[in-house]
Amino acid sequence: MKLKKVLVSNEMSYKIAFAFLCLFVSSFGKDLPPFIERCGLSDPKLRNCLVRSIQNAAPSIIVPFNIPFIEIKIGDGAKITLANSNYTAFKTMKVQDAGFDKETGEFYLKYIDAKMDAISYYEMDIKFLGSNIKGNGPLLLNFTDSFITYTTKLKVFTDKKGIERYGVEGGKTTFSPTGAKFDFQNLFNGNESLGKATNRLLNENWKDLFGILQPTFQQVLAGIMDNAFKKYLKYVPKNAVFLP
Repeated sequence: MKLKKVLVSNEMSYKIAFAFLCLFVSSFGKDLPPFIERCGLSDPKLRNCLVRSIQNAAPSIIVPFNIPFIEIKIGDGAKITLANSNYTAFKTMKVQDAGFDKETGEFYLKYIDAKMDAISYYEMDIKFLGSNIKGNGPLLLNFTDSFITYTTKLKVFTDKKGIERYGVEGGKTTFSPTGAKFDFQNLFNGNESLGKATNRLLNENWKDLFGILQPTFQQVLAGIMDNAFKKYLKYVPKNAVFLP
């Protein structure tokens, strides 16, 4: 399990531990699997080919994933922690754009995911819109129509066997849903009336709450995408990824 620490600002820091569950088949061999279309780097319609290839391949190679621990600190000791988070994503993704620059190695992907769900265990002690909110228990989370971009750089390296392959530099994502629904159970030690009122407050002001979570979720998603590409490229030689 890899622990990744990032200091984002003086007021907010994140600790994220990733555990990815079988995101990619780990033994492709020397060629692409049959469900992935090879695209030609000199093809003037490279963009169209990449969009088509990624769209066709995604349902076959990406599965639900688990993130064991996320901690979001929001100044003055306030924080939200998520444990054993199980996410379902990519099943409804619609690729909008993709590109690769063979000179710089820059790769980008833009897509919409109509539905992203998560089930997690949370602990929360924060002040939100003037209200002190505390609780711990199950959390149900749903994002709808999320607009997502992913950018990274593919760098060529030579492995121990003298085979050239692509490596993945740390990528970045943007993540902007058009809607979100939160269900924090067992708020205020199970006070049902306070819990319902608080969930209503959080959902009526979901954009404000998401503003707190967004940097962390973007970092988590970037890690997922990086890991997926690394697992794939680890087994496929550079000259088998693209056509000339």
